[in-house]
Amino acid sequence: MLEHLEQQKQLTRNQWKIFAAATIGDMLDFFDFLLIAFVLAFIVKDWNLTYGQSGAILLSSGVSAPLGSLFYGWLADKIGRRKVMIATILNFSIATGLMALTPEHGWVFLVVCRFLVGFGVTGLYTVDIAVVQEFVPASRRGWITGVTTTMLPAGFLLGAVLGQYAEPYIGWRGLFAIGLLPAGLSLLIRAWVPESPHWLIRVGRLEDARQSLAWALMVDPKEIKLPAVAPPVERVVWRELFKYPRSVAAGCLAGLSGTGITGFLLWQVTLLVDLGRDGAPGFDRADLRDCRCDDVARRLLERPLPRRLLGLLSDDHGAAILRQRQLFDHRAVHGRDLAVAAARQRHGAGLRRR
Repeated sequence: MLEHLEQQKQLTRNQWKIFAAATIGDMLDFFDFLLIAFVLAFIVKDWNLTYGQSGAILLSSGVSAPLGSLFYGWLADKIGRRKVMIATILNFSIATGLMALTPEHGWVFLVVCRFLVGFGVTGLYTVDIAVVQEFVPASRRGWITGVTTTMLPAGFLLGAVLGQYAEPYIGWRGLFAIGLLPAGLSLLIRAWVPESPHWLIRVGRLEDARQSLAWALMVDPKEIKLPAVAPPVERVVWRELFKYPRSVAAGCLAGLSGTGITGFLLWQVTLLVDLGRDGAPGFDRADLRDCRCDDVARRLLERPLPRRLLGLLSDDHGAAILRQRQLFDHRAVHGRDLAVAAARQRHGAGLRRR
């Protein structure tokens, strides 16, 4: 039966529906996963969170992520792709919505909820890629999978936009409540996505496989002939993967790079807002909205500067040099001016000649 799929030249409207459901799912998936990066920036100072507590909140989802992909991948082989897609969406969206009920200073509650979020997020990503690939010809699988994953950064961008414009009106709890909305995607999957014909054939449900395939190809099911006997199921154990060490190594390296990027995305917002800790100069949103660049530079010079951040300007001559260059005479301060002044302070007048 599957030769009808492999002989296909163009994707049908129903196949594009499956592709759209998976793409939207991935976007909302990573929206919920990365939303904590913006929320933590709002609560880290009010709750006086230590770096260890903040790290535990962000790390908990990373701990559960591999477990979720393994479990839901195994479950999808047992009960079907469609059911598991719905289960994973409900998993991470409900866990995100629950964080709106976090008690004050309840960082442990956030750790537990984030563990559940990570468990569901990687589960969906594992299953929906398989669903998309099993509904398109082999010649289109690489391209269609690549396009599906391009929407992952859109989830982070959506979180950034809501953190900037929605948080002042609904608060950080409201942001978590919005994270519950992807649960509605499960209704879209129920309406658009049938069970995978590959999985149905593997478990011997040939008539259901014909119906699913006919829906995807938008043809009459009678045009797809049923085989006289069910094809034999090839049993493959997971250890077979290690017969291809280069592919395993490439996959591990890609996973490590993705882990690093995800860690950076989760921490960057909090670190930027939290620069004021340990003596480093930091400003909240109100400070930055109501001051000019020269005000910011003046504050930097008036505050004690940690040597590890601004060692070049850590002595008493930094302010004098900048004032001598008249950087505060009604002119905006530019990073280039600060850098040049600092370099001249360290290397002397010889820098100009060079």
